[in-house]
Amino acid sequence: MDVGALIRTTRETAGISQRELAQRAGTSQAAVAKIEAGKTSPTVRTVDRLMGEMNRRVELTGEWIDSGVDRTQIAGALLVSPEVRLSRAASFARSVMQMQKGTMRKRK
Repeated sequence: MDVGALIRTTRETAGISQRELAQRAGTSQAAVAKIEAGKTSPTVRTVDRLMGEMNRRVELTGEWIDSGVDRTQIAGALLVSPEVRLSRAASFARSVMQMQKGTMRKRK
């Protein structure tokens, strides 16, 4: 749920109008309407103030995003010396070049 929808849903649940919320929070009805419509991105402070006027508190959390990288492989690679890592990379590069040559021959 985006911030605008959160404000709108909370306001409607509280049974107050945009104008009333704006008056309580010391802003304009137009500002509340823009936030609810997603036409502006309010600061955390503004969201906290609006939610506070509806007896709600804002709680922010951070969550890990799966980047698709297997960090255990990275950690394992860092356990070996730079020389070993370079040797493995060179071996991998030779294998890729051999596969490319084989593919090139088949295309001809």
